[in-house]
Formats: sequence, C-alpha cells, structure tokens
Amino acid sequence: MTYELNPHLFRRRRFWGRAMIWATVFVIVPPLLGALGTVVGMVQAFGVLGETGHADPAELAGDISFALLTTMWGLIIAAPAFVFLLIAMVRYSSLPMLTPESR
Repeated sequence: MTYELNPHLFRRRRFWGRAMIWATVFVIVPPLLGALGTVVGMVQAFGVLGETGHADPAELAGDISFALLTTMWGLIIAAPAFVFLLIAMVRYSSLPMLTPESR
C-alpha cells in the first residue's frame, strides 16, 4: 500500500478544518462575553441602588442598557458564526478521506 496525498484535497481539508475551529471559537466566546457584560451591568445597577438606598431611573436604565447590549452583541456575533460552522462541517464532511491509493 502506498499513500498518495492529493495536494488540493489536503489544502481544502486543512482550510475547512481550521474554519471549523475558528467558527467554534466565535460561537462560544461572544455569548460568554455577553453574559459577563450582563452580570457587570446588573452589578453596577444594583450597586448604585444598594449605596444610595433609592434608585435614579435614568442611571439604572443606563446600567441595564449596558447589560442588555452586551448580551445582544454576543448573540449577534454567535448566530452567523453558528451558521458558518454548520456550512464548514458539511463542506469538510463532504470531502473524500485521505486514504491509501488502491493499486
């Protein structure tokens, strides 16, 4: 048995393999950062409320807005990345395996 690597096929498999790795990063990390931003925003909002004992609606609204915006942007980034990840998985799976040449 001899192994013959098709350079074009090897490059395509490597490209889609790396694309899956990066897409996975962009699917996982932004929502986590968005959740962190949500926690920070809510801690700020309740911190002001705890310090003063009364709430200024404008200040609370600003902190809650920050919390919601970070969540929104995390999801906005992750959703298309998830679609790209699915595309990359299909493309990678459709490529022939690098197998021994039949002679």
